[in-house]
Amino acid sequence: GSASGLAFVGGTLYFVASGGDELFEVDPENGALVDSIQIPGIAVEGVAALNDEIVLLDGSTGDLVFVDPFGDTERRRMTPPVAIESGLAGGGDRGTLFAIDDQSQIVELSGNDGSVVQTLPSPATALVGLAFVGGTLLVTDNSGVVNNTAIDRMRVGVNAPPVPRFSIPDRPISVSEAALLDASMTTDADGEVLSYQWDFGDG
Repeated sequence: GSASGLAFVGGTLYFVASGGDELFEVDPENGALVDSIQIPGIAVEGVAALNDEIVLLDGSTGDLVFVDPFGDTERRRMTPPVAIESGLAGGGDRGTLFAIDDQSQIVELSGNDGSVVQTLPSPATALVGLAFVGGTLLVTDNSGVVNNTAIDRMRVGVNAPPVPRFSIPDRPISVSEAALLDASMTTDADGEVLSYQWDFGDG
């Protein structure tokens, strides 16, 4: 049968056969089966690698299930705030996951809590797959062709979030005293011009 996704961790390729309940570990050099992990009760719709974990998208619950491929155990589960349809891909050093939501938008999710980091503009309306390679998100679209014979591959630029660094006075400030707040040490890996906006929640 077809695979629900592929992931590469620690020099090993992992995949789940569509509709299957086993995570297979395969030697990428010769295709030999190395091991398998039973994953009962999970309707796998996507597989991704994040750090040293395999992440499975459970299509029946919408949960992201994090599996230790070396200990063959489930580590944790999280439910993202958006409905994920397909296209799960690990974001490498970003520590995030990319996925296609139920509106055919690309979302970047935190690997810590599943929250949405950003929503990326979708280059097409019939997205079917994602891969994050060398800092570039690769997107596959079936172009609306029923037999899936026409495949377009696109690249989507992924904007890395800025790293905030700021300084504030190291002593209490009185109501009538001016305070200097400085965020000029904030950096952005993409080299974009940054602007700062302070919000103290007081109007």
